[in-house]
Amino acid sequence: MADTKGSAGSTPARKLRHTVVPLPKIVFFYPLMIVCIICAIMEASNGSDPNKVAGTMFIIVFLVNILIIAFDFPGVKAMALAMVIIATIFGLLWANSKWGIIAPMKDFFDVLFDKVNASTMFYCMISAILFLMVVMGILANFLWNRWVIESSRIYHKHGLFGDVREYPVIDLQVQKSIDDIFEYALLLSGTLTFSVPNAPTIRLENVPFINRVEKKIQTIVRK
Repeated sequence: MADTKGSAGSTPARKLRHTVVPLPKIVFFYPLMIVCIICAIMEASNGSDPNKVAGTMFIIVFLVNILIIAFDFPGVKAMALAMVIIATIFGLLWANSKWGIIAPMKDFFDVLFDKVNASTMFYCMISAILFLMVVMGILANFLWNRWVIESSRIYHKHGLFGDVREYPVIDLQVQKSIDDIFEYALLLSGTLTFSVPNAPTIRLENVPFINRVEKKIQTIVRK
């Protein structure tokens, strides 16, 4: 007699899905947050004397972090920037061999960075503020700006009241791109583009671990 309830070992097929949460730009400040913690430790261990190395390190990382956030550096632009930096270094070395400019420049920066220092509490406050901003930014996007990809649809949960908008996956085209080589280096992040028939193109920026996410989505939509 046939078992109308099915075999005991059979289980319903698990529905494939993947949630994509684009990250806010603030997350790319995590290197500065880590450096602030290190600077706070260095400053605290130095006693009452200001730690010039900590101040210099903070300023350099702050400058680089701001540049990464403010500008996009695709492959060509990053290569051009690297060539400019290399050419500048060789230009300075050549000028130093002619006019000995390195020593005056060193004296200038020694005087400049001699005044760059801050208290332990300053570094602690900056790191705490960045930590809170990163956590709140990720949480806000997860709650109100997440995309769920299933084999039959894409739906977007957005807004304070959890509004949902659905898109079909029929003839869906998925593309990934690395728009900024430095942001990719920090979080392996990139941009996902969904081309949905009879709907505007969907572009998700700052998606972490872009290669792995793109492969999972391709697996889902091709099922």
